[in-house]
Amino acid sequence: MSTGQKIGLVVLLLALALVGCSGRSSLKRGWVETNGLSHLDIRYNYFEGIERRSFRAAEGQDINLEADLQVEDGALTVRLIDPSGELIWEESYSEDAEFSLAVEAEREGRYKLEMEGESAEGGFEIDWEVRD
Repeated sequence: MSTGQKIGLVVLLLALALVGCSGRSSLKRGWVETNGLSHLDIRYNYFEGIERRSFRAAEGQDINLEADLQVEDGALTVRLIDPSGELIWEESYSEDAEFSLAVEAEREGRYKLEMEGESAEGGFEIDWEVRD
């Protein structure tokens, strides 16, 4: 391999390393997950990062979320994001909580449900339903 090829290889490897570091990764310890098409039940000893689920809704349909959160340490943020990436709803929790949310889908497409742990310990159970 010539010196030019070696330099090119090093530059390529460095670029790949930087691209790999730019994404948000998650650290999960003691992660136990049970899920279904519209249900998510997760328990963990430590959660740092983002867990995502998505579902489809048509314009005008109702999106209903019900959640039971256990936050023994750290914080847990829950977000609902529309198909264009616009934040519809967000709330952060540093202690146990329950919530219900009902919104009307303004666009057709895939909606994202994000749970972000910040040095969190505990778990969450979330159910979602889309209906006319």
